[in-house]
Amino acid sequence: MSQSLSPALHGAAFRYLNLDGEYRLFDVAEDELKAAVVANCKAGLTGFNVTIPHKIAVFKMCHRLTDKAKLVGAVNTVKAEDNGQLLGHNTDADGLKAAIEDTKEKAKLGKRAILFGCGGSAQAVLVTLLDLGFEEITVLARDDHKANTFVEAAYKRLAAAYCDFKLSANKCEGNYTMLVNSTPVGLKEGDVLPEFVRNSFSLLDKDGLCVDLVYRKDGQLPLFAESANKLGYQSMGGLSMLVHQAKLAFEFWAGREVPYQVMRDAVASKT
Repeated sequence: MSQSLSPALHGAAFRYLNLDGEYRLFDVAEDELKAAVVANCKAGLTGFNVTIPHKIAVFKMCHRLTDKAKLVGAVNTVKAEDNGQLLGHNTDADGLKAAIEDTKEKAKLGKRAILFGCGGSAQAVLVTLLDLGFEEITVLARDDHKANTFVEAAYKRLAAAYCDFKLSANKCEGNYTMLVNSTPVGLKEGDVLPEFVRNSFSLLDKDGLCVDLVYRKDGQLPLFAESANKLGYQSMGGLSMLVHQAKLAFEFWAGREVPYQVMRDAVASKT
């Protein structure tokens, strides 16, 4: 939480639109989540973001959901409406898509990807990959049961929106053109990449892309992206995604557009 650049991002948006508001950080335990949301909304909170590990729990708490939130099955952005109801949205999927598209001329996107993790962020990544045209996606996680459950639920949720795609769990075959880390590994000093992640680098095409949702406040590449970079692969950390999803979130709350560069410049001095 202490490494978050979100206050700087949203502060810049408030100033650009000349709006009176403040973006604050709240560190909330899982067993205190519902009480914290209710209390803060009663105190005048009009909107909030949700991060690991609360994205699925808050999804279930929302009274209404946008189509994108329903597709992802998790929320990272919530609007507290005047009638006391919570409107859940997801800007992670489109934020990541925009960040990857910034690099697509340099990278070979292809049709096959590996996704590490099976939480709320992974659900957003899955939608991103399908929106980008990936047809075969393998989900890798430490827990086989969780990975299989993730894949089964994803098929049920996404089958009507996408056709001709293949999901599998913890079984890699052939070569891939993108690896995406949606786990929190790299958030803490001293983190080590799991063996199944390290072994997956050998399956990546030489022109492939490694995407890390984690970002570092100092602007350096996070652990997964740095490890890929050292092996000669093109890689990107989560900073560009952070800015894109924050821009979309603020626009969801305010109903007005904020230029990407306004928010990107706000964190440039922080990294």
